[in-house]
Amino acid sequence: MTLKQRILASAAPRATILIRAVVGWVFLTEGIQKFLFPDSLGVGRFAKIGIPNPSFTAPLVGIVEIVFGALIIVGLLTRLSAISLLIDISVAIATTKIPILIDKGFWAGAHESRTDLCMLFGLLFLLFEGAGPFAIDWYLSRRTQRPVLAACGRSLYVSSSRADQRISWRRLKTQNEVHRARCTWPSGAQMYFQK
Repeated sequence: MTLKQRILASAAPRATILIRAVVGWVFLTEGIQKFLFPDSLGVGRFAKIGIPNPSFTAPLVGIVEIVFGALIIVGLLTRLSAISLLIDISVAIATTKIPILIDKGFWAGAHESRTDLCMLFGLLFLLFEGAGPFAIDWYLSRRTQRPVLAACGRSLYVSSSRADQRISWRRLKTQNEVHRARCTWPSGAQMYFQK
């Protein structure tokens, strides 16, 4: 499997679109708010927390959240977007939620960190499982795979290979189907013959 296929491939269920929508929406809207309300959520907040050079880092984080949040929603480069946002949310947890946990105790820390932890685990899910169907990644991964043609006795089978490398075989029944499969066979594709 090539690096491109590893990045794009996904065996995640269809319901993954819900996780992508929620995670991407939260990051997209939080990034936009860093520009709409700079004193309370952008530069002012970063200065209050003590993050170095807040006039540079706050807009940078806002842009990262907008761009990668949107990419997660549409399912494009989902794993790479998840890595970028995992760094973002890890810094947010370390700089804002851990101090609350230390200063105010477990329950206050649990209450304040609930959204951040949901985003963290949602991003980990997307990193490990990929975008799932209904995503641009899924479409691109399907385009890069080649079908496998197999003959067993007098029967000819063609695979409908998926990104997760599970292959379902469909028997080509008519002579017309067999002819079409052979005529449209991509160059360099693998063929397996068995008696």
